[in-house]
Amino acid sequence: MITRRVSEELTRMTNIYVGNLAQRVTEEEIREAFGRFGQVGKIRIVVDQETNRSLGYAFVEMANPSDAKAAIDAMSKPVAASYRWNCR
Repeated sequence: MITRRVSEELTRMTNIYVGNLAQRVTEEEIREAFGRFGQVGKIRIVVDQETNRSLGYAFVEMANPSDAKAAIDAMSKPVAASYRWNCR
C-alpha cells in the first residue's frame, strides 16, 4: 500500500495553464520554452473541433512542482512590449 502511494506521487505531474498563445505556436516551441526549467511531460494545445485551429491556450505538464513554479514565474513576464504568455 505504501509503495503504491509513493509511486503515484512520483508520477503525479504539475499541470500548467498557458494562455495568450499565438495560433501558430507549436507543441515543439512550447516544449522548448518550458524545457529550460525542467522535465516536460504531456503538452495539449486546445483546438476548435470544427476548424482544428488553436484556441490560444494549452496545458503543459511538468514533473517537478518547483520547476513548474519557476517556469510559470519566468514565462509570465513580458517577452516584448505588449506580449507575454499567461501561465497559471
